[in-house]
Amino acid sequence: MRVLIIFALTAALAYGVWTLLGDDGESTQSPGEEYSNSVTPTTTRAPAPRTVTLALTVRTAASTIPPGTVAGYRWGGDDRVRPVDERGKVTFTDAPTGQVTLIARAPGYEELVQQRYLTGGVPTSAILILERRE
Repeated sequence: MRVLIIFALTAALAYGVWTLLGDDGESTQSPGEEYSNSVTPTTTRAPAPRTVTLALTVRTAASTIPPGTVAGYRWGGDDRVRPVDERGKVTFTDAPTGQVTLIARAPGYEELVQQRYLTGGVPTSAILILERRE
């Protein structure tokens, strides 16, 4: 019985010493092992851009720009068009990413629509050729 009491007291004392001096969060691995099992820190990626630059050029088959020509895109049910400049160009710096419909219109010409997928961070350009309405 005396041996059992001494064993219990020794175990309790060992537990107390281990609790006070034991595992304080430091690794017990050797320096060579320290990195092999460590957790690799995650790198934070910047969120994907939600807008992109879209540059459109509109002309006819004869390389003319009809007066009143507008171009842009349709997204979410809304058309966003602007008049083209004297070279037939218009640029949107805040076009949405994803599937959009490119649009070009001019009086006397068929409306041109073209599907395009816009990727964030990748500027996109397109040439739209208008055809005469018959």
